[in-house]
Amino acid sequence: MSSNGYALPLRLDIKASRQLKLCLILFHLLMILEITVLAASIAAKTGLLVMVLASLCFYLYRYRNGGTTLPTTVLLKDAGNVLVEFSAADSRRARVAGDSYLHPYLLILNLRFVGGGSLSLPLLRDSLASDQHRRLRVYLRLQQYRLATQKPHD
Repeated sequence: MSSNGYALPLRLDIKASRQLKLCLILFHLLMILEITVLAASIAAKTGLLVMVLASLCFYLYRYRNGGTTLPTTVLLKDAGNVLVEFSAADSRRARVAGDSYLHPYLLILNLRFVGGGSLSLPLLRDSLASDQHRRLRVYLRLQQYRLATQKPHD
């Protein structure tokens, strides 16, 4: 039995994930620790440390609250069509790619923009409301099933 609350379009209000930021910081700190015990010259270690710190700054900037590089809202419509809103003045049409990753705690929503370009959007459980996260998992599972059972075009 379905209810109108689960019908399309599905609106995803995306917020910055604390869990993602924590994982980014933890893995970068582990990499820094690994570099410090590495048997290499000081110049090589310094170069690697600069690269890891630059990577950490880049990803923390990218996934910050109110960031302009990640969408604030994703509106999933029928047949894999998506409207991605980066701000009130900037929205783009896209399609859900068939290679999106599904896990109960992590979804990686791969989008292909109309006119070129793509976006991989990591969504942990704290990135969305629990109902939106669950509905997105069901939507992606059904989308992957449709793609798997679809006959190839000759």
